Amino acid sequence: MQGVARKCCALGYRVRYETSGSLIEVVPDALSLLYKVIDGRNRRSSTAIITNVNFDDWTEYLGDPPLMMALLDRVVDQTNLIPFEGESIRKLMKKGDK
Repeated sequence: MQGVARKCCALGYRVRYETSGSLIEVVPDALSLLYKVIDGRNRRSSTAIITNVNFDDWTEYLGDPPLMMALLDRVVDQTNLIPFEGESIRKLMKKGDK
């Protein structure tokens, strides 16, 4: 995703890249703010979300079931979901270092 973001910047688009882990650590109301961002962008702007956490596990990962349902409702609204399967590229790269 960082490569895609760099290409978008080169084409003149504004991009923000943030990990959920860093937001949760730094921002006390991160989940509420994430919802506000997604809700505000819903049907107005493109948003890319990449995760290795299944949708079924988002509530456990981020908490607040009602807010998670509302967030996921907006995340999947008019979405192109592209599931990837297989080993992590980081894991494959470590194998090559040996």
